[in-house]
Amino acid sequence: MEDQEKTKEELLEEIKRLRLLLNEKDSKEAESRRKEQDKNRRYQKGLETIINSSGDIIFLKDTDFKYVIANKAHETLFHVNVDDIIGKTDFDFMPEDFSLHCRKSDEAALSSGEPVDIEEYAEGMWFSTVKQRVVDGEGNILGVVGIIRDITKVKKMEAELLKAQKLESLGILAGGIAHDFNNFLTGIMGNIYLAKLSISPHDKLYELLTESEKASLQAKSLAKQLLTFAKGGDPVKKTIYIGESIKDWCSFTLRGTKAGHECLIPDDLWPVEVEKGQIHQVINNLIINAVQSMPDGGQIKVQAENIIINAKEIPTLKKGRYVKITIEDHGAGIPEEIIPKIFDPFFTTKEKGSGLGLAIAYSIIKKHNGHISVESDIGNGTTFSVYLPASGKKIFNEKETGKVPLSGSGKVLVIDDEETIRDFVCNVLSHFRYEAESAANGTGGIELYKKAMESGNPFDVVIMDLTIPGGMGGKEAIRELLKIDSRAKVIVSSGYSKDPIMTNYEEYGFSDVLVKPYIHTKLCEVVHRVIGG
Repeated sequence: MEDQEKTKEELLEEIKRLRLLLNEKDSKEAESRRKEQDKNRRYQKGLETIINSSGDIIFLKDTDFKYVIANKAHETLFHVNVDDIIGKTDFDFMPEDFSLHCRKSDEAALSSGEPVDIEEYAEGMWFSTVKQRVVDGEGNILGVVGIIRDITKVKKMEAELLKAQKLESLGILAGGIAHDFNNFLTGIMGNIYLAKLSISPHDKLYELLTESEKASLQAKSLAKQLLTFAKGGDPVKKTIYIGESIKDWCSFTLRGTKAGHECLIPDDLWPVEVEKGQIHQVINNLIINAVQSMPDGGQIKVQAENIIINAKEIPTLKKGRYVKITIEDHGAGIPEEIIPKIFDPFFTTKEKGSGLGLAIAYSIIKKHNGHISVESDIGNGTTFSVYLPASGKKIFNEKETGKVPLSGSGKVLVIDDEETIRDFVCNVLSHFRYEAESAANGTGGIELYKKAMESGNPFDVVIMDLTIPGGMGGKEAIRELLKIDSRAKVIVSSGYSKDPIMTNYEEYGFSDVLVKPYIHTKLCEVVHRVIGG
């Protein structure tokens, strides 16, 4: 009996000991599970932090294309609360057309097993999307994981580059014909002027010559527009206050139209470094566009303001100070699909349009290191914005330049390969009391210059063509001429050149510049200025 009681106590003790062991084991397993759960929670929290810190959209959808995971970038790009889209599909919160694109690529990724890399467009934005099927360890399909990146700025930069390439191609074409065309036009305009000098203003022929002169000036204007695209046609800039000029341009362009206008130009507008004639052309083209968009009349709002552009705020602009000019109309607006094309050369929706107006504006502003953009709302109007870099240079005062007399005195040497131009320039200068001689190339011109110096009756100024096919042109001739006479005064002349000499002539030893085609008044003005020193 005692043995039984002892055995019973021993069994109870053994059971108690085993229970303690089991409890201890359960406690260790529970602790282990708790640590594993904590580890998983930390891992999940870290994963959430990583995906939510990304500016790209990151998501996981199940096989029914419902969102299982979505990061915070959804809120920025799609303006939805992340918690509200879990368990929903794209069709529940995005436009139908974009949702259809998403569904199509989701299905492609789910079925193929290969990554799907596509570009999608919606609501004025471009997205680069990569999607791939997700499977478990046993190969069961769980859904689709995807990353979406906003590439709108990249696309805009690509579009800007494409525009620039198109304009450069047109510039090469324009530059190829410009030199000869402007040579011919200079001769035509010059001979018309000389012919008018020899007959009475009351003669019928005088009237016909005047009409021919007008046509020549129109041809000159067209040539100037085409040359705006040319690579070497960089603007000759001066630092000016542009506010009053904008007001004058608006009033002049809108005179006789049905449109009214409001100009909001502050008195403290920063100065800009521009070629005034080219910026006038830009503003004129934009105002004409605004008028044509409102055939029954309407109000055009022209505004200028000082603004600071931050880094990467406008991809094509450096950070700094700018003057922003906006021209707003209330016309029919521009369809969204046409906007990317409006700055293309020769693209137009007008029956009588040339398609050059906006392309020229774009090219001019680019050459001024600025930017031009457009915003449009169908039925409500269009706003063009022009950004010009502010300048800290000395202000050019147009009032300081007085009227130059045509007549003068001095000896002029004309070097040009075109006989028509040589004759025109010499005849005009002779008419206005200058003494003029000419040569067909740089070699001949230098010989004449030497002889004149040796005779004691040197030339006061030389007008030198920059490009002479088959002969010594201006760039080579100026070096040789300055060896002979370091104080030589030389005017460089050309209708077009890729060479920077035409805009930076002083760096190459020239005293001034004459851009072909030019008329007699411009010729005499430059000659008088250079001889006067």
